[in-house]
Amino acid sequence: MGILTRICERIMFIWYLIRRWIKYQQNFEVINMNTLRRMLEELISQTECIVEKLDAEPLVPVIQQRDEVYDWLENAERIKTQILTIEKLGERKFISRVHLAKLVDEKIGEVEELLKKGCLYNEICTKKSFKYVIIGGGVAAGYAAREFVKQGLKPGELAIISKEAVAPYERPALSKAYLLPEGAARLPGFHVCVGSGGEKLLPEWYAEKGIELLLSTEIVEADLHSKILTSETGGMFEFETLIIATGSRVLRLTEFGVQGADAKNIFYLREISDADKLVEAIKAKKNGKVVIIGGGYIGLEVGAAMRINKFDVTMVSRDPWCMPRLFTKEIAAFYEGYYANKGVKIIKGTPAVSLDADTNGDVKAVKLKDGRVLQADIVVVGVGAKPLTDLFKGQVDEENDGIRTDGMFETDVPYVYAVGDVATFPMKLYNDMRRVEHVDHARKSAEHAVRAIRASEEGKCIDEYDYVPYFYSRAFNLSWTFYGDNVGDPLLFGDRDPTSRKPKFGAAWIKDGRIVGTFLEGGTDEENKAIARVARAQPSAVHLDTLEREGSTLDISITERPSSKLEAHKSNPNRREKIGGGLLSNIAKFAIDSTINYSFKAFPGRKQAHQIVREGLKDHPPLSASLDDKKKPEDLKLVMEEMHAKMEQMQEDTNIVKQQHKTSAEHVEGSGHPKKMADEGVQGSDLLQNKKKKIFIRSHRHRPGKVNFWEDPMHPSKWKEEQFLLVSLAGLSAFSYSITWLYLRVEERPR
Repeated sequence: MGILTRICERIMFIWYLIRRWIKYQQNFEVINMNTLRRMLEELISQTECIVEKLDAEPLVPVIQQRDEVYDWLENAERIKTQILTIEKLGERKFISRVHLAKLVDEKIGEVEELLKKGCLYNEICTKKSFKYVIIGGGVAAGYAAREFVKQGLKPGELAIISKEAVAPYERPALSKAYLLPEGAARLPGFHVCVGSGGEKLLPEWYAEKGIELLLSTEIVEADLHSKILTSETGGMFEFETLIIATGSRVLRLTEFGVQGADAKNIFYLREISDADKLVEAIKAKKNGKVVIIGGGYIGLEVGAAMRINKFDVTMVSRDPWCMPRLFTKEIAAFYEGYYANKGVKIIKGTPAVSLDADTNGDVKAVKLKDGRVLQADIVVVGVGAKPLTDLFKGQVDEENDGIRTDGMFETDVPYVYAVGDVATFPMKLYNDMRRVEHVDHARKSAEHAVRAIRASEEGKCIDEYDYVPYFYSRAFNLSWTFYGDNVGDPLLFGDRDPTSRKPKFGAAWIKDGRIVGTFLEGGTDEENKAIARVARAQPSAVHLDTLEREGSTLDISITERPSSKLEAHKSNPNRREKIGGGLLSNIAKFAIDSTINYSFKAFPGRKQAHQIVREGLKDHPPLSASLDDKKKPEDLKLVMEEMHAKMEQMQEDTNIVKQQHKTSAEHVEGSGHPKKMADEGVQGSDLLQNKKKKIFIRSHRHRPGKVNFWEDPMHPSKWKEEQFLLVSLAGLSAFSYSITWLYLRVEERPR
């Protein structure tokens, strides 16, 4: 029985070997060898492609991998010979099958490695050429692409090379709506150019316009002289005209010597991939503790978003107040108070020096220089940014941490332009070189550079870039805008109470007697446009003649005296008080003008009517005159009484004018000498026209010593009598409404 068992075991073992041999044969013949053959065909194709490109255009000398390419070609030829030998071995007897299987497995691994390198070297040997190349895939790249299309771009002329994996998008959304718990912004909802009210440029748009969008491609070498860009994978891109739109990178805590900055759950915010990581952390650490390091844009905007997500938020800043590069201490105090009311704790004047992590490597605490320790589940860092100009060091002129350009954004290297954060350009308004880090400048500078490029190609000239610095932010229910330059003495006005339901206030920066910067919190679109015109015009702080010519309106009230710093000006202590009065006077006047414009909108002769009322206002001194007569600027009730008296005087003047108009019409109708002033006459009312007569309205042009506006025979008005009466009434109503409005605002001022 034992012998029979052993015989059966031997038979089963032999059968096992036979089955194994059959299976091996099947795998070897059907799978392994076929796989090796396919890989060999692909390798041969790669080799032929690379050799063809090398013969057509030899490698540029700057390419460091050229020796590796030639070594790869030799290895590919060697492997090809070995595989052919293996195929011949496959025709031999079973004894050599085991050894053959090992050879096949080895060669499959070697060919796989060669194919990977072949893809890389194939790209190296492929030099793509474009007429225009934009390096960088941010906001500026998207707006430049749109402008190129507007200027008649042909398919295949433009390439955008971006290290990000998505098409250009509006970056400001990342610190605002992207982080909200409800109704969060997501792509493709905020691709450029929706930020400026334009159409959304999806990836398909670039393909339709023949623009090559090279995503996830990082340029590691730029030879501006040879006009060649080299990617991380060795790809080469040749250009005729280059636009540098690389933007900025965030500054990291390690650059400030902060210990433990490599812990998990420490986030920076620059690209959409950064925002995605933060969103995941918000979900994972729900209702946890957040420490925000930095008191600038990122700190304030992300702090608001995290509080809306119901996190316990503490903001740490080494500066004495938030946004110190833009805000005054008084402006910052409002926002700090507002955030405190929303539950955000703010620690100022001390930096973070180290971060502690738990056993899993997650951040758990932030240590401050003053010794305090803040518990943290998430840390968000916003401590500044640095322009990405390293690729071009030594090849272009640099200034103020950026690439120096002219007014067309062209660098000192011909056909190389720089826009956005990296460009240091001549700012015409201030006659100096500046670099601006803001999305508005990124958009406008990119568009201007494209127009300059196309104009140069066509032999045309365009004006140099003329930009007014503009910054804005939105957080919680707040929204502020700033235009111009924050130099000189700031004059604040409005309601800066952080507990107000709808706070609204502003500031004007005054230098050498002119307004050079304007700030407004809670303004309407029209008011924001008005302060933009103020910043560009830089009018006198007492007489805003420039604004008056533009017809600007500034529909806000001043409820404060100038700051003590302004009143105590050593050279002329009364001058600062006069500035405050002048601002009040002209703001009230602009509100009146705005109302008059609206009141006269429906009348055919509204321009003449508006001019008459404005001429009438000229006979009444501005409010600043009252202030110059040693009246207290805060005693606004007396000013109101004066203005009401002047309004009554205007009513009397208008009644006199109406009577004179009636008398003139009667006189002309019965004079019997209409030809005497035929060249001066204008058509009268329907009633007078039916009698075949003409009336003559004297000009309202002001003459010294004259109060009557119609004593000049050159008046060109063609109003009907009914229109004149209605317009006069509308003008008085508008003036009364404006005075009442200003008076009510003064009465509402906190005592």
